[in-house]
Amino acid sequence: MRSFTLIFIALISVSISSGLSTIFSAQTLPSDCLPTATQNRFVYDLADLLSDSEEASLQGELLRFKDTTSNVIVVITHPDFCGYESSVFAIEAGDQLGVGRSDLDNGIVLVIKPRNETGSGKIFISIGEGLEGAIPDILTGRIVERMIPELKAGNWKAGISVGISDLSELASGE
Repeated sequence: MRSFTLIFIALISVSISSGLSTIFSAQTLPSDCLPTATQNRFVYDLADLLSDSEEASLQGELLRFKDTTSNVIVVITHPDFCGYESSVFAIEAGDQLGVGRSDLDNGIVLVIKPRNETGSGKIFISIGEGLEGAIPDILTGRIVERMIPELKAGNWKAGISVGISDLSELASGE
């Protein structure tokens, strides 16, 4: 009887843990939601908010940041986040694009969805665990607040530059 009870408990434990892992497993964004990751590409303007020269300017700034700190910031503009919440989209996009070094978890993903027919504008900053000490959630909220006036005015590059500048300054010491 005792061995039957132990087997029963073991089966329930396996069943519960596999159920929980399904519930808490990471979501994967559909393949058509993001472009293929490209080495040393840090700006993915899928919402087409930036001119080619603005995108190139931001790209150069983010490459210099990576080269001097080893930390990585990626900016993604997207028209609708494929229906996902901004936080889920940012985290999963960072994982799928391989943002930051895996041994340091030092990636930052800044996502922007402009206001359009699919709804209101959204901004989210996802910070890798290796940078959470330098950039806690309260500071990401303040950075977003500083970006909003430029973004609302349609000055996409200026708003993104505010975010990049603030994030770079905070992450440089880590």
